[in-house]
Amino acid sequence: ADERDGMADVEDQQTNERDVVQVRTFRSCRELHYGSCFKTNLQVMSVIFYRAVRIYFAIHFLPGLIMRRKSIFQSWDKTAKWLDHAAMSTIRSSLFLACYSTLFTSFICTARNLTHSDHWSQAFGSGIVCATSLFFE
Repeated sequence: ADERDGMADVEDQQTNERDVVQVRTFRSCRELHYGSCFKTNLQVMSVIFYRAVRIYFAIHFLPGLIMRRKSIFQSWDKTAKWLDHAAMSTIRSSLFLACYSTLFTSFICTARNLTHSDHWSQAFGSGIVCATSLFFE
């Protein structure tokens, strides 16, 4: 009876080996981020821009309020000029960060969809492409 049970185990193992499905090495973008690449990248850009505004607001507004409070608020003209400069700096820095990350992910999605593979050169190319967002900063 023991010998027969052993044979059944071997037959089960052979059946399982034939039924094994090969694992795909490439997963499409739709499987990774559940939707179109364009829509996902726009969502990423808006989320990163919102988060960056909160950080850069503190970086561009708080030092002026703390260190130069008296000189900034002497006249309406100086206050408006300072507010304009700080707001534009905040928007510019936030736009840079959002564009940088969006260009990176967009290039990777495009390269992956064109080649149907994952390769180190895609990340390298993304780094070169997203460096163009330095023109915003």
